[in-house]
Amino acid sequence: MRRRVTGLIAIASMMFGFSAAVARAQKVEVTYDQHANFKQYKSYAWGKNKLVSRQKPEVADQIEKTIEASVDRELQKKGFVLNATKPDFYISYSAGALPDTKGGIPTTVVPIGPTGAIYGAIPGVSLDVWLEVVGHLKITIQDAGSGGAAWESLTSKKVKNTSKFLNNLQVEIDKMVAKGLEKFPPKE
Repeated sequence: MRRRVTGLIAIASMMFGFSAAVARAQKVEVTYDQHANFKQYKSYAWGKNKLVSRQKPEVADQIEKTIEASVDRELQKKGFVLNATKPDFYISYSAGALPDTKGGIPTTVVPIGPTGAIYGAIPGVSLDVWLEVVGHLKITIQDAGSGGAAWESLTSKKVKNTSKFLNNLQVEIDKMVAKGLEKFPPKE
C-alpha cells in the first residue's frame, strides 16, 4: 500500500511540475504579409527600438543591448548579414512588462484572543495585487524597399520573480528571441 501511495504521489508531482512548466511557457503570435518575398532577404539593419521599463537607466541599457545581441545571433544563425548601408529589411523591437494583476478584496485580521483571529473582507474596498508581470517582446521586420511591415511576432512570458529574470537576463532574453524568431522567415 505504501509503495502504491508513493507511486501516486510521484505521478501527481510530475503532473503538477509539467503543468507548472506549461504555465510559464512563452506565448507567441506571428503575423506576416503573405505577398512579401522573404526569399530576397539576405541582409538587415536595425530600425528604431523601444523599451518601456521601470528599471534604472543602466539596467535598461543592459536589457536593450542584450535584446539586440540576441536578435543579431538568431538572424545570423539563419544566414542573414547585418548591413547598415544597404539592407533588404529593417528589424526593430518593442519590449516591456506589464503587471498581471489579480484583483481581490483585502482582508483584515481581527484578534479574538491569544489563540486565533477572524479574517474578513473590508466592505467596499478593492485591492489589486501584483503577483507577476507579463513581459512582452514584439519584433517587427520592415521591408527596406516598400517600407511596409512584412513580418511581426509578439512573444509574451509571465514572470513571477523579476529579480531572478534579471539575474538570468541573457538566458531569458535568448529564449524569448529564439521563440519570437522561430518562424522567420515563414515557410512558403
